[in-house]
Amino acid sequence: MSETSAVLSLPYIQPSQAQKHVTHNEALRALDVATQLSIEAREIDAPPPGAAVGSRYAVGQVPTGVWAGQPPGTIASREDAAWHFVQPLGGWLAYDRGAEEIVVFDSAAGWQPIENSSALAADTLGLNADADSNNRLTVAAAATLFTHDGSSHQVKVNKAGDGDTASLLFQSGYTGHAEVGLVGGTDFAIKTSADGGTFVDALRIGAADGLVTGTAIQQDRHDTGAGKLMPVGAFGLGQDGPTEVVTLDNAIISGFFNFSDLDPARPSSPGGAVLVIRYAGQSINQMAFASNDASAWLRGSGDNGGTWSAWAPVFTTANIVGTVSQSSGVPTGTIIEQGRTANGNYVRFADGTQICTQVETLSVATSPTGALYRDNTLSDWTYPMPFIDRPSVTTSCESSDCWADVAAVDATSCGRVLWSAITANGSHAIHAQAIGRWF
Repeated sequence: MSETSAVLSLPYIQPSQAQKHVTHNEALRALDVATQLSIEAREIDAPPPGAAVGSRYAVGQVPTGVWAGQPPGTIASREDAAWHFVQPLGGWLAYDRGAEEIVVFDSAAGWQPIENSSALAADTLGLNADADSNNRLTVAAAATLFTHDGSSHQVKVNKAGDGDTASLLFQSGYTGHAEVGLVGGTDFAIKTSADGGTFVDALRIGAADGLVTGTAIQQDRHDTGAGKLMPVGAFGLGQDGPTEVVTLDNAIISGFFNFSDLDPARPSSPGGAVLVIRYAGQSINQMAFASNDASAWLRGSGDNGGTWSAWAPVFTTANIVGTVSQSSGVPTGTIIEQGRTANGNYVRFADGTQICTQVETLSVATSPTGALYRDNTLSDWTYPMPFIDRPSVTTSCESSDCWADVAAVDATSCGRVLWSAITANGSHAIHAQAIGRWF
């Protein structure tokens, strides 16, 4: 029979041995050092002065003093006035009180922190729950925290190949309803399911191009499905080139579009762009813009595009003054038109009002008429622009001795008469103003 134990080399009490208590006490001393091993510090080369009885240390690489010659990693225990030593075996665990960490003894590397050792490797780990071969790590808790150890922190989910899955699966009653990650490929996917069996790609971000697809994205530029996300170009938004050409009478979806110069519903001869806005279920407004022009028009429909009102021009500083026009009594041109001819000045308004004025110096030769003098041989005034009917005409004379009046009035001209209280032969400035309608 061996005289020492196989693991700790504790001395056995031999038959007929004298002073058996010596052997027994030596074994107890070794057990006292090694059992529930807790060290004050490790990698200590010299015995700490004033070390307390019962304190234990892991000897460093270059031991000195009474520790000299001890193998590195040896456990030195202070007992009474002496140090006793126990050589650890590979795999021993100890708690380093100074570093506040569990260490494991490696026969080659010495005492190492437990996180760098495979000594605690396990096939499964359940925290407040049972783990199994599929869910090898199982945690039951109100929350689970992963925090940094100094700065940043990453949670990594790795898969073996492109066709495998690396994802987070969100469940309710252990039935999956949402999955996020690399599902069967390298594209990043967000998938949802109503029953845990059939999943749809709500969003998928391409690994190569970063572009987004999925059922949550509009399937075409006019997809009006509730909750859909709009890509660039939807309803003409965000494009840097021409938008889609539509037929104006059928353009009932809100957006930005073009119309051609052949569209019978266009507001003017050229083509252009149109803004369509839905006000309500049946009410739609369109605003059309001429191509390369500042002209714009408005119209609306109250029956979802079945019938449309006439186009009404939008007036700006670019088209307030210009050429007035009308169609069946509805203005189709600018608001104000003004001009000058050899016969005077005129102003026309979009509502049909027209004002013509003239100042002309005439040669007057008055002759007695009762108690007054007059000249009714003056030439007629032809208006600078014709009226639709006889206008209201007034005249005056700049001379204080004379006054002017009108004779016959029609839509294109009027006669003029000069009166005076005395003979007033010579040149006189005659003012004339006609107010009427041009349509």
